[in-house]
Amino acid sequence: MEVQDRKRLKTQHSELEWKLKKVIRESSGETVLHLLPNRLDSSFHNIVCSISKHQVNIYDCAHFGQNLDLFMAFRSEPGEEFLCGAWVKADVEESDALSDSILAVGSKSGKIHLLSLAHCQEIENIDASEIGTSIVGLAGSSLHAVTFISCSTDGNVKIWKRKGNMSVLLGIVSFPSVIVSFANDHTMLLAGKDHTLRKFDISSILESTACRPFHFQEDDGQIVLKKSNMSKLCHFQVLHDHQVICSFTDGVVLLVDILSEEQLMKWDINNFSKSDPCRFGICPEGDYFVVSNSNGVVYLYDIPTGKKVNMENKEIRQQNFHNNL
Repeated sequence: MEVQDRKRLKTQHSELEWKLKKVIRESSGETVLHLLPNRLDSSFHNIVCSISKHQVNIYDCAHFGQNLDLFMAFRSEPGEEFLCGAWVKADVEESDALSDSILAVGSKSGKIHLLSLAHCQEIENIDASEIGTSIVGLAGSSLHAVTFISCSTDGNVKIWKRKGNMSVLLGIVSFPSVIVSFANDHTMLLAGKDHTLRKFDISSILESTACRPFHFQEDDGQIVLKKSNMSKLCHFQVLHDHQVICSFTDGVVLLVDILSEEQLMKWDINNFSKSDPCRFGICPEGDYFVVSNSNGVVYLYDIPTGKKVNMENKEIRQQNFHNNL
């Protein structure tokens, strides 16, 4: 049991210990699609949610992870399937709660559900895309209250801001992206498509009072990164606001400066190919990233040094490995 429960990761300066604390059986009995810790607000650092096809569970990880208590469960409507989610900064000045955080959940039917932690209920249901299309990506801003981005299969990325009791559409980017994020003090939108990552300046619309949303075209966004047509972007995440780390289907991982568009570091991950694209995840502090393939082979890399972290068990195998680590 000791070997199974504890994996030691040794670096030059420290030793990290990973130990299984608790196994939770989801009440829905479905596969967990996403596991989202709340990183936007330090007062909610103990909150984590799981998203499955028909249910969202929000847990309170009290006592530094010793207990995991379910305090909110949200079921999908009949015929609806959840696909993605993101935490959104709440506007406490517009709320009767002393503190709050909002979870946005996107569905296959094109809806975005906003769930309030303070009120333990849904506060808004947004028809966010064209009929017959799905919400496939969401991102929340940690600086601008109740501001979030959605991308859908209708080929549009949309910027939303909740004003009062209703979310208002601030802008539409005609760019069929499946991955979106905020960057550069959250005045910039990053969107990825195929082998290209683009940045859009949205600073002028964040506090806009215009009645109609502003429209951006694909060419309005500057190219941050572009690879060959043989490789597609499968994940990216912003680090320290001005840097972004990207993984591609050929196993290449790149660290890029968003403002200068300079490539800072490159990793060629062995044992990965286009036919078996890597799964990718980054630790909350942004110091390490981990990649895996469908066989469960896992590698851990130190981002500041660029070096691979030596592990006692260089290959960790498990039967089920989700696309999002």
